[in-house]
Amino acid sequence: MKCSVNLLFTMNEIDVKKFDLRKKYKNQRLKADNKYKMKADSLILENIKNCSAFNNAETILIYKSTDIETNTDLIIKHCFYEGKKIALPRCGAEHSMNFYYYNDGETLEISRYGIAEPFQNENRIVTDFSKCVCVVPGLAFDRSGYRLGYGGGYYDRFLSVNNIISIGICYFRFIADMLPLDKYDKNVDFLVTEEFLEGYNG
Repeated sequence: MKCSVNLLFTMNEIDVKKFDLRKKYKNQRLKADNKYKMKADSLILENIKNCSAFNNAETILIYKSTDIETNTDLIIKHCFYEGKKIALPRCGAEHSMNFYYYNDGETLEISRYGIAEPFQNENRIVTDFSKCVCVVPGLAFDRSGYRLGYGGGYYDRFLSVNNIISIGICYFRFIADMLPLDKYDKNVDFLVTEEFLEGYNG
């Protein structure tokens, strides 16, 4: 796969370009039909099961998906079947994010962003990431594993201060040849779609 090249835009131009792309991909995701999504979700699960980093991890940091995202409930169900621990994110002040251990069927609360999050419980917060992988959402990814997030910067900040293997999941139709990048962007270690599993960082 071809590597992305950092586009020569100013920071303001990059922000504008990312804003336009977020709008574009959100609209495209809203139009995705359920038949396509269900088939693709099953294939994404099969591909992520072939990822060695995912298989070797004891704890999976993952999010509860919304209707326009890859169905993470399938991945979570598989993890519980395999005896892995699951932790879900909760967003805090100043774009901070913590992960809390989650039990199957546990009650969650809906955040102001419409995302199902665990209740804050300091006794269940994940502090040891040595045997974790983080499944990362994105509106789109490019051919080198760089992601277009939702604009909050939560995952970017979290991954920048924690040495965790990251796995992006995305429908193949939302893979771009190249996304606009700034100096803080970092690609995921693995990218999984219904079409492929690709590793980037060794």
